[in-house]
Amino acid sequence: MTAPLTLDLIERLREAAGGNRELDAALALHFGWMIYDDGMGVMDRWEDPDGKVGAGVPPPFSSSLDAALELVHRVLPGQATAVGDMAFDPPGKPWACIWTKGGSPKFHGEAPTAPLALLLALMMGLEKE
Repeated sequence: MTAPLTLDLIERLREAAGGNRELDAALALHFGWMIYDDGMGVMDRWEDPDGKVGAGVPPPFSSSLDAALELVHRVLPGQATAVGDMAFDPPGKPWACIWTKGGSPKFHGEAPTAPLALLLALMMGLEKE
């Protein structure tokens, strides 16, 4: 059975038109980042799953292809990825694919931007496992 949070994130990724900081925060929390309040309400700090403390915002997964790729490689180490845009139906629409270690396409996503397509491929693939 798929966790409701995974399905919620898939739906939010499908509905997203571009980068979204609330979506970035939900993805970060889903994949093990922790948020700490400084107690003064001024700034929170984020800590990644390895214990590295970052700024008061989560990584920009939904707007940065580099951040989205880093997340995929953290969650699925050693898996190949490809990102491109459609040649047809509709032309130019971004897509992403994650391959198995054996070289077969495993997860596929299409979205308005390349980072969102890659994140959608990741979440849909994890939902199927």
